[in-house]
Amino acid sequence: HLEEDAGKSLHPEGKEGVASLTAEMLRKGAGKRSAEQIAEAVDGVGGALATGAGMEGFYVSGEFMTGDADLMIELVESVLRKPAFPDSEFVKLRGQNVDGIVALKDDPGNVFRAYGSAYFYGAHPYGRPVGGDEATVAALTRDDVLGCYRDQFGGDRLILVVVGDFAVSTMDPKLRAAFGDWGKAAGALPRVTEPERVGGRRVLLVDKPDATQTYFWIGNRGVSVLDSDRDVLDVANTSFGGTFASLLNTALRVKSGLTYGASCRLQRLSAGGSVGIGSYTKTESTQKAIDLTLETLRAFRAAGLETARLSSARNYINGQFPTGLETAGQLATLPAQRLVEALGTDDPLEKGSMTFWSVMDHDTLPRHPFVPDAPRESAHIPVIIGNTRDEACAFTASDERNFHLTWDTVAAKLALQKKDFSAKFPNIVIQNT
Repeated sequence: HLEEDAGKSLHPEGKEGVASLTAEMLRKGAGKRSAEQIAEAVDGVGGALATGAGMEGFYVSGEFMTGDADLMIELVESVLRKPAFPDSEFVKLRGQNVDGIVALKDDPGNVFRAYGSAYFYGAHPYGRPVGGDEATVAALTRDDVLGCYRDQFGGDRLILVVVGDFAVSTMDPKLRAAFGDWGKAAGALPRVTEPERVGGRRVLLVDKPDATQTYFWIGNRGVSVLDSDRDVLDVANTSFGGTFASLLNTALRVKSGLTYGASCRLQRLSAGGSVGIGSYTKTESTQKAIDLTLETLRAFRAAGLETARLSSARNYINGQFPTGLETAGQLATLPAQRLVEALGTDDPLEKGSMTFWSVMDHDTLPRHPFVPDAPRESAHIPVIIGNTRDEACAFTASDERNFHLTWDTVAAKLALQKKDFSAKFPNIVIQNT
């Protein structure tokens, strides 16, 4: 699984859909293979190869048998580094995408959340549809796709995750040979600022004369993927609108029968996000359903989470982790998503006077913990605490009292040093871990 961070705005105004079209075109001919030959190579070994674009990045995802790993690497390298973008395939795919967008709009359930999000974000890039609309996609040219690829794809923005039954000593040189010399993307890496706060209440009405149901979306500001309260919000949202047994679905479906489903979704991106409640009901019960939705939200905000519901929400979330880590594909996707999220993290070392030295031979910890390929959990930790017995020798070698320290005696030695340190610096608190 590979992720290409394309900055935080790969959907230029007026060119919405170009990123998605570019990503799909990667499989429509690359290197020595045509689109048909790529599909035959994948299908011939029972594999899978997908490409696409999200709000803040591109992805290439493959799943192959262990014995076909070399073919997988060859195909992925080819579509990423040697796409042909044949004009005939471009024209055909563009037409298919336009037809698909038009077809989606036949059912409001496919687009009402997207409409709500676009209205909520306004002119901000997060309000632009990843796949574009029928007007912007129809106006795209092959040169637009070539420019998107040139500006956004390169080895400097590549995140590569490989999961499977293989020897690292064998796989690593193959991946380095395939991608190690890939140059930088030509374009600058744009950054999106946090959406501006807009006060008051706003309403968007979309008229569909033949509709027999009303779909509604109620949204507000959310948090970014790196917000420190994201786990707390996950628990709260699970209880309020994240499951079938949630307060929202119970009120609108189970008890009142106004809908077949109601949920609340959290969108988290690098520079912010949104919270959106969505549901639908018969046209004649529109006001009743919206009123009950807002009433349920007000009651939840006032009463908070009962102990039983809190425990249930935590147990539900914990129970979902194993099911998301069962396959190699799931394991590959998970870290790639987190790494793209971490690209929005500021590097405190560039702003302060701290220094960072990698340990030992620069293989154990080759990069400091604030760069994008560090675990998200450590993104805001200014100090890493670990086994420093060997490293400490460099600082204590001149003191002969430390020559005979062992694991059995080091605790007592540290306790004395802690006492002396605390006496000299009473304002600094040392916590035992």
